Amino acid sequence: MVITGIIIIDGNGCLYGKLEGINQYILHRIIADLPRTMGRGSQRFQILRLNKRNEYIKKCHAAAVELFTYNDNPTIEKLVIACAHPFKGEFKLLIEKDMLCDIPCNIIDISYGMEYGFNLVVNDLLNKYLIFNQMLTKLESIS
Repeated sequence: MVITGIIIIDGNGCLYGKLEGINQYILHRIIADLPRTMGRGSQRFQILRLNKRNEYIKKCHAAAVELFTYNDNPTIEKLVIACAHPFKGEFKLLIEKDMLCDIPCNIIDISYGMEYGFNLVVNDLLNKYLIFNQMLTKLESIS
């Protein structure tokens, strides 16, 4: 049974989950209150906004390492990162620098966050798994 770690990141929060076979678990949530972009703000507001966003991404990364590793060994076999566009590149760079870098990692763009986004990702993964198993059974029946 493959254990897949799932991370959902958007501007409102971060959700960590695990998929074991067909069983899904929500492990942890982080709620974020990131400042919005200002239409007529100065550069000072932009710098404050970017600093808050960087702190949030580092906090999400630290929680991912804590949840998906035990004694410096990964507890999952696959990692799926589903995030909104602005967080995708920065979070992937942080993942590549630590002990989670050895795990196969998929990045998915999503429009929804938290539980709804988690359910969409889980349904997508289960559909791909079922299609793959059907293809294997057809190939076995042919040979």
